[in-house]
Amino acid sequence: MRLAFLWHAEFRTQELLNWADGLYAALQELGKDWEVRIFVPYGDAQVTIGNLSIEQYPRPAETLEEALAFEPDAVLCWGGLDRPLHALVRRFGKPTALCFAGGPPNHANLGNFDLVFCETDYHLPVFQELGVNVRKAFGVNTDIFRPTPWQKPHFKAIMPAAFALYKRYPLFADAFGAEGLAVGQVQTQPDGKVWEGEFCHEVCLDKNVAVIPRIMPYYMMPYMYGLAECTVLTSTTYGGCDRTVLESLACDRPVVICDDNEKLKTLAPNFTVRAAPEPQAIRMAAETAIQRHPMGGVAPKWVVEHFSHLKYAEQLRDGILSIT
Repeated sequence: MRLAFLWHAEFRTQELLNWADGLYAALQELGKDWEVRIFVPYGDAQVTIGNLSIEQYPRPAETLEEALAFEPDAVLCWGGLDRPLHALVRRFGKPTALCFAGGPPNHANLGNFDLVFCETDYHLPVFQELGVNVRKAFGVNTDIFRPTPWQKPHFKAIMPAAFALYKRYPLFADAFGAEGLAVGQVQTQPDGKVWEGEFCHEVCLDKNVAVIPRIMPYYMMPYMYGLAECTVLTSTTYGGCDRTVLESLACDRPVVICDDNEKLKTLAPNFTVRAAPEPQAIRMAAETAIQRHPMGGVAPKWVVEHFSHLKYAEQLRDGILSIT
């Protein structure tokens, strides 16, 4: 099987070299038996890492042509339906699948995919109602995300999330102040100005939250989770954080979510504590989550059983084989 992973996203080459999330680990597993090549625009590099060939080209059109020249047996994409290369995948004349990562589900490009993978149960009925062939496939890199004895909590709560408005950082800042740690990428505009800064990292700084304004390397994140007693995610339903829930649980840290986040409520209901999107309620939920968190590595074992990268690879493999 020759699988082309066509990834319309913008990354610096170094970021691709540091990539090590659940999708990366799952593709590495597929690469043990299949020839997997990753095609990414907006760069110029060709590297082999483990079982994966990563090819980056300056322009999307060139990226597509190189992927076509590979003559894959199947094509896998990742992201929202609206990404420009997703409008062109039928040019391959081969089965196509999408790892849906958010955005409008009812899009003109939806018909270009023979199969859609969802990360949680939240989107499954949405695509089913649209008559789409849909499956669930999701996981985290459980080789990296695991409990560590090398870190002790120094903060009450950590929020690992991009500094964006839909993450609702003011709730976190008001709830924890100097007992909070915020880790994520600050969003900048072309002129260098920080995007939505007054609602994100600046409100954290004003409330004495410790701020790390950059994406941490994956291998460092277990130690970041270990710095806090619990993980708190104040994002909206469309604010992501699915992977963060599982990574935190894999590191044996309890998780608090907001009860208006319909997507996260479906992910690990037995291991998350819900709170109204209000600072005092979030603070109280954090205390509850810390007290109730099961001992003996129950949460990490659950993640390994249901959401390891090995499970993720199996789900992707079965889905792709079903359309080829």
